Amino acid sequence: MENMQMNSYTIYDIRKRVLWAGQSASLAKAVAEAVRAGVNLKKAYLPKADLKGANLTGVDLTDAHLKGANLSMANLTRATLIGTYYGGMDLTGANLSGADMTAANFGGAIMKGANLMYGNLTRAGLIEADLTGANLKNANLTAANLFQADLTNANLTNVNLKNANLKGAILTGAYLKQ
Repeated sequence: MENMQMNSYTIYDIRKRVLWAGQSASLAKAVAEAVRAGVNLKKAYLPKADLKGANLTGVDLTDAHLKGANLSMANLTRATLIGTYYGGMDLTGANLSGADMTAANFGGAIMKGANLMYGNLTRAGLIEADLTGANLKNANLTAANLFQADLTNANLTNVNLKNANLKGAILTGAYLKQ
């Protein structure tokens, strides 16, 4: 697959290009193949996409739209997710360690057991997000909005919560050691 640089990439564009190249029809595999081929996924439009278990290490999804997508168990290590819209999506068990999620919108997202270690969540919207059992060790949550977020049993060791909104957040069993 040749190196493609496109804005506003959609599910259909990715699947069509990968199928054209004779690759798997699985969307998770198609997106991973597109990333390996150097496809620019900035501003990608992938609502309700099934990307369960996809390897998206280092992907740039700046300003992408992934509302309702399934990224459970996906590897997004060191990904760039600045301003990305993830409302209502499933990130259960996903690896987002070292990812830049500045100003990303995770409102209502399911992030149970997600690995967010060393992640940058500055100004991120996590309103009503389910972060039960998530690992946020050493994450930056400066000015993040965690209004009514569920952080039950979350690891918040050395988390920067400066100016974060925790009103109504559930912190039962959360580990808050500095």
